[in-house]
Amino acid sequence: RAAPRDAPQDLGQSVPLAEAAAVLVAPAHWRGAVRRLPADPLRWAQPGPRKVALEKAPFLAASFVCGLVTLLGFAQAGVIRSLEDVGVGAVLAQAAHGLGFYLWKTLVPIGLLPIYEAPPGFGPTHPAALAGAATAAAVTWAAWRLRRRAPALLAAWICYCASILPILSVSRFGVHMAADRYSYLACLPWAALAGGGLLLPLGSRRPRPRGWAALGAACVLGALVLLCREQVLIWRGSEDLMRHALAVDPGHRLAHSWLAIALEEQGRFAEAETLHRETLKLRPNFSVARYHLGSLAFKQNRLPEAEAELRAALARSPGYSQAVTKLGEVLERLGRGEEALIEFSRAAKMAPDSADALYRFGKALGDRGRDEEAARELGAAATLDPLHAPAQ
Repeated sequence: RAAPRDAPQDLGQSVPLAEAAAVLVAPAHWRGAVRRLPADPLRWAQPGPRKVALEKAPFLAASFVCGLVTLLGFAQAGVIRSLEDVGVGAVLAQAAHGLGFYLWKTLVPIGLLPIYEAPPGFGPTHPAALAGAATAAAVTWAAWRLRRRAPALLAAWICYCASILPILSVSRFGVHMAADRYSYLACLPWAALAGGGLLLPLGSRRPRPRGWAALGAACVLGALVLLCREQVLIWRGSEDLMRHALAVDPGHRLAHSWLAIALEEQGRFAEAETLHRETLKLRPNFSVARYHLGSLAFKQNRLPEAEAELRAALARSPGYSQAVTKLGEVLERLGRGEEALIEFSRAAKMAPDSADALYRFGKALGDRGRDEEAARELGAAATLDPLHAPAQ
């Protein structure tokens, strides 16, 4: 207890843990703990700052490699949308929205969804984008104003922005503008900041502040435990998850489609078809729903209807290789073998990394006696996926 306040390295041995922690997060020691690099980058080559920079280098290298692999994965999956297709305004709106959105969802974790779709007419002037931008501006202003009294706030905000901004740019690669999972790592600085703030009253010598702080922390943790339990139960299976999403947002177009796919996998074709048609009412040009309607009709041997739905899907998305393959299957069952072979060949060229597309093409060639070509395509399919039993 007699240890001086300016010697935090000795506090762990001389005072209770809570008091030591409170001293460590006090403003006087934040400056030493947070400001390990000088503000002037030209001074980073000096021995002390250089040690800090080298300490972080392996993490930056690992982050770069993981980011590159992620981008390559998106490119291989064929879901990258060019900046020209999306528009600079939409990308900036999503980034502004996300900066505030993940903060609010962390503070008030209710109404959570597996994926958040962009609302109709979303752009820089949409209320959601403006609210996110206002939140980001307010936090930036507060962090800058308090940079001397509470530099940890500015450090947490910079860390959060550095972690979340690359994710926000990924939003143009998919059909969504936000997802809860993107906040898991980016929002860790806020948890650390909240913990540091809690330690201040816990380190007080007066019992009342310590008691209120402990009670408040217990209440918050208890509420989060209950919310976490409810959230885990929602993720028991695809059907439960999608029904929850529709309960939160009845107009969620992807939830309609994904629930229909889950029901289709269970053999509940009539329910799945109804949901796919509801999806098309919400999103008339959604080629995935058209594809699944064609697939359902194919499974129920309604072949002319299946052909019409698949051609409608391809009219909207000409590069939809799965729809091309399925169309080939429909044509083959209709007895239009040469047309089917053309579609299978087209699918194999569109998706050379798809074992199923190569298998379908190879099988069609083999059925027509073109054995050497069939062996080549089937061999390529088996090489791509050694566990593809039909290709083997």
